[in-house]
Amino acid sequence: MTGVDKDIKNALKTIKQIDYEPFRKFSNVSSIFRGTNENINGYSNCYIGAKNVLTVIGSGDQVLNAIYYDAENIDAFDISSFAGYFLKLKLAAIKELSYYDYLDFFCGFDAFDDVRFNKIVNNLDDETKYFWTSICKDVKPSDVYSSYLFSRWKPTEKNSVDRNPFLATETTYNILKSKIDNSKIDFINDDIYELAKKLDKDYDFINLSNICMYADSHTNSLVRNKAAHDFKDMVVNLRIRNNGCVMNYLLDAFRASTSIYYREKVFVGDNFSIEYIKGDDFYKIDGISVYRKKM
Repeated sequence: MTGVDKDIKNALKTIKQIDYEPFRKFSNVSSIFRGTNENINGYSNCYIGAKNVLTVIGSGDQVLNAIYYDAENIDAFDISSFAGYFLKLKLAAIKELSYYDYLDFFCGFDAFDDVRFNKIVNNLDDETKYFWTSICKDVKPSDVYSSYLFSRWKPTEKNSVDRNPFLATETTYNILKSKIDNSKIDFINDDIYELAKKLDKDYDFINLSNICMYADSHTNSLVRNKAAHDFKDMVVNLRIRNNGCVMNYLLDAFRASTSIYYREKVFVGDNFSIEYIKGDDFYKIDGISVYRKKM
């Protein structure tokens, strides 16, 4: 069985699930994020001038914004084997769809409709097309999109526009469309802890998104303290160039216990800084931890 055949088998199994709980934790079959739950506008300055970027794939939005800000080489990683297929679908959608069709296809009432889905998959590479057509052979694309293959949180057109620089206006979307083939993207299916041991190049910007919040599932304070500081040690040992940075996103910075713990106890010391940005109507204020390697 090839890698893509295994991914198809796992995806079909996931689609048929009636219990979301198994997919809440990070694994190679973690559910796909439809859109970012971060205010990427709030840390867009990290992308500026960053030609070599290592970023989590997640919903794919972090990668799309890296392209928008002229990254030349992007190493896009995710522990979920499904994330790369979704990013490639978004890349093909940008080439094929107008601004308003793109928003409607991923966020609207008619999300993942048959007509636009079929138009997009015809622009995919053979392996990715095989993945999407196989899982949508006996299940409507819209039903796949509402299944547990995807996370329960559904982005709206408004928060997608508010959070993503490339979606701010029709003009910014068309700018991204014109740049979509300019970046070299390498897809990596791996856990960040394992990937960190294998890195053989330096980066201008490493986007770890909010991985630390999902990784922190320990209730025992001693175990949690060790795990959190192991994460910090991993961050400071990542390969970044002089004046490059590593960004960790802290949702709901003043109310979420994990965010409070990381910003007060973990992401402290030399070369760490915390910035606060606008969250959404629920989170209100989010935090950004930036570790910057200084000359």
